[in-house]
Amino acid sequence: MPTIDELGPIIGHVETDTFCEGCGFNLFTQSVVRDERLGVLICRCPECGKFSAAGRTNSAARVWLNRLGTVLLTVWVFFLLGLFSLCTLFLGMLSFGHMTEQTTMKPDAHAANTYGYSYHYVLRDPSRDEEEARQNTMEAIILDCTGGLLAALTGGLFSVLLWHVKGWRRLPALLPPLLGSGFAALIWIAEPAGRFIREWGLKQIVAYCLFEVIATAIGVLIGRPVARAVLKILTPPKVRQHLAFLWIVDGKVLPVEHKSVSKEHEVLPEATSQGRNTLVSPHGKNIS
Repeated sequence: MPTIDELGPIIGHVETDTFCEGCGFNLFTQSVVRDERLGVLICRCPECGKFSAAGRTNSAARVWLNRLGTVLLTVWVFFLLGLFSLCTLFLGMLSFGHMTEQTTMKPDAHAANTYGYSYHYVLRDPSRDEEEARQNTMEAIILDCTGGLLAALTGGLFSVLLWHVKGWRRLPALLPPLLGSGFAALIWIAEPAGRFIREWGLKQIVAYCLFEVIATAIGVLIGRPVARAVLKILTPPKVRQHLAFLWIVDGKVLPVEHKSVSKEHEVLPEATSQGRNTLVSPHGKNIS
């Protein structure tokens, strides 16, 4: 069987999703030539070798829609990269802030020191009274809750926006807290003012990173169930059909509300003496 190149010069390529009638292979990007006998454009399936008419379902509008889809897909990819980059940045800032929140800056005895800094970090002194202790505890709780919620939100967004990723392939969802805390650790290592408590600071960053990783994993696990519950509350049934993938990916069935029929309008079949069926209401009235 001759190849597509042997039938004549290539005059173009299939630019839309067109499927082979023999095996269903997507003929997108396949070479297009003109058949000399029939004078029509054809392309050949590389999977089964069957020739198909090229452009039978194509139009200028479809080509441009396909190009628009490519642009939108590119925008979507950059949106996801930007979103998870911001999550990484904020998780790293919270990890660093959790550590520095427990420290204070102390002036050096000599302003001109080897490092060129006039201060260094030391651990914060114990609270002087109950009011200060209560304030410090409240600040720590707010910071930890913010970090946990942001990490869980990151995992939930990964689970919903990348809904097609399943099983162990969802492990990249843990990259934002790991990378963010990693950058925080590098900044702390390069900070000359933290030379006296550097090891303590690294332990705090690692501990907070573990906390964020656990919160992110929880977000991955509950992300889609929470999204489905919110959609059930906020969206009508017809709109939810466009988001059915959130149910299908977990092997669930999209719930559909069925309108109940009142007994007054319920119809029942009844056999007649003429051998045909008529519809009657529960009260015996013929409504056929």
